[in-house]
Amino acid sequence: MPPRPPGPERSTPESAADPAADHAAEPAADPGADPAAEPGAAARAVAPDVGEALEGFVRHLTLEKGRSAHTVRAYRGDLDGLLSRLDLLAALDLALLRRWLAEGHAAGLGRSTLARRAAAARTFTAWAHRTGRLGSDPGALLVSPRPRSPLPDVLDTAETESLFAAAVSGAAEGEPEA
Repeated sequence: MPPRPPGPERSTPESAADPAADHAAEPAADPGADPAAEPGAAARAVAPDVGEALEGFVRHLTLEKGRSAHTVRAYRGDLDGLLSRLDLLAALDLALLRRWLAEGHAAGLGRSTLARRAAAARTFTAWAHRTGRLGSDPGALLVSPRPRSPLPDVLDTAETESLFAAAVSGAAEGEPEA
């Protein structure tokens, strides 16, 4: 597949250095597309060195790390959306990673999805740096929202009295769990 010329939605080494670079709006997502994939990602091709790196990373996750097929599919879908913006893998930097997550947040993606995307990006950039595909690890500085862990509802006064009454009644009847 021949490399595509840089477009407004793709980063080049020059535009990656400019976090304020203007990016065109992406096309609407296909309703049947993988929800883990970036909106419009299926319509964009991945540059050859980027595609080779992604395939190597998927092999690493599957064969060396023993990740489940579900994890590999989710990470690949996330990374397809991120990496399809690049003409060269070397253009991947912290500004692009942050912009990608911010666009997902603006599109209404949940905290858990954004946290998974950030984890996929951090894992990929660490692997790419370790294998010599990237000169540095931009994902090492990437932070992501932590999924919320909602606290349980607090009992009101009547519910608390009912709970204690049941415990007293159970204890009086000799129930071991009371």
